[in-house]
Amino acid sequence: MKYIITIFFSLICGMIMAQTEAMPYQSILTTADGDIIKNSNVEVRVDIIEDNSTGTVSYSETHTTQSGINGELSLELGNGTPVNMTIDNIDWERPNYIKLSFKPEGFTTFFDTQTIQMLSVPYALFALNVKCEQGCPGQTGEDGQVGPAGPRGLQGVSGIPGTNGINGIDGQAGSTGVTGAQTLIATSNIPNNPAVGRFYIDDGSNRSDGLPGFRMWDGNQWLNL
Repeated sequence: MKYIITIFFSLICGMIMAQTEAMPYQSILTTADGDIIKNSNVEVRVDIIEDNSTGTVSYSETHTTQSGINGELSLELGNGTPVNMTIDNIDWERPNYIKLSFKPEGFTTFFDTQTIQMLSVPYALFALNVKCEQGCPGQTGEDGQVGPAGPRGLQGVSGIPGTNGINGIDGQAGSTGVTGAQTLIATSNIPNNPAVGRFYIDDGSNRSDGLPGFRMWDGNQWLNL
């Protein structure tokens, strides 16, 4: 059986877990046919790659976990088992890519999946790896004591009101904002020219099982979720 991991970065991908150097992210484990692999023990290897998708691996760690009832995998980058390196090796000032490989229970080798660029730079991890060329500023000292109030000065003469300035030219109209979330309705129409990660609810007309359900475009094909 062939497997595939479909990667969904949650909105908190760029955040850091409180008081740790861990960065949360999620993925969904499915077969190559789009069938969800649920409640399955799996070992996941996370590789952080510098500069481009085929560049040098700057950090690697493994996780032993289990997929949920919907095939979801919830991991925390930085809390896995490092593979002969530390997370401090990552240079967050450079473009970084993430690749997930996994080894289902009963298998002896890892299956590689797609490599995706990390577009959201985790600020806290970036700050941890800052190098100051001429020494980093120290911590802010405690506030000093408040000094005594000085004598009150005389009130000055009121100035003559100035003339109103000329109204400035209207600025250009901003670009159209991102469309908000819409109500999802099951349909038999497949979206045209979908972006990677686009999904819709199919009424069963285009699914192999003939049942209503979510479908997602991975860049090459529609996956049944």
